[in-house]
Amino acid sequence: MRRLAEERTSPPADPCMIVRGGGLTAVYSRTNVRSEAAVAASGPWFVCPMSDCIRVSDIREALANRAPRVVRPAGQRAAVAVVLQDPATGAEVLLIERSRRVSDPWSGHVAFPGGRREPTDADDLATAIRETREEIGLDLAKQARLIGQLDQLGATAAGRAVDMVIAPFVFELAEPSPLCTSDEVSDVFWTPLGPLLSGETRMTYCVETNGQVAEHPAFRVQNRIVWGLTQRMLTCLVDALTSSAGQEPAVGRGG
Repeated sequence: MRRLAEERTSPPADPCMIVRGGGLTAVYSRTNVRSEAAVAASGPWFVCPMSDCIRVSDIREALANRAPRVVRPAGQRAAVAVVLQDPATGAEVLLIERSRRVSDPWSGHVAFPGGRREPTDADDLATAIRETREEIGLDLAKQARLIGQLDQLGATAAGRAVDMVIAPFVFELAEPSPLCTSDEVSDVFWTPLGPLLSGETRMTYCVETNGQVAEHPAFRVQNRIVWGLTQRMLTCLVDALTSSAGQEPAVGRGG
């Protein structure tokens, strides 16, 4: 249940979620002029800190009314699991840090658990479930439920397109579960969605490839840089939430 801090008729000073009548209505941020104008013209509005407001139920509702973009065909297919949990402090998403391996084009990146589709996988969903079980010991088929999908993406590595399509599936964890990482994963951690939604963690990340420097949109999460494919998927999740609240999508869809 959301904790409503106060009733206002003017925009708050800090990024927050704005709720009206107990439901998600708008997203406010100091950088979102449209939201500020909407708040100033309406009222009364109840506001509370971002981290106290966003719940998995909001995400479930947003995804239920959204058809993901499907990309076909592709030389290879892969799938990832966007796993959510809903502690009292607000919805959190699970991320992994990939081990540094010469054979892995995403070596050392912050990512979602997942990987390439194998011939024995019935479909992309089966790939996401299998890879998550293998990488972090979490059996999504038994310990979570599927609540939606995000847009499928064409893969990139080192800023270049790869002949692979990635399908992200969103799961809600039934209850806290112990995690056991494989040698493909150096770390696994939970991070709150509130700061991602407010925009306070957005940044630009510079990557040098073959002597050329390119700027990429990114998130700073627990002293880690989230960029590339994972940043694009998180942005898609944020867009789904803000679109369901009648706001413009977040900026930053780099590769």
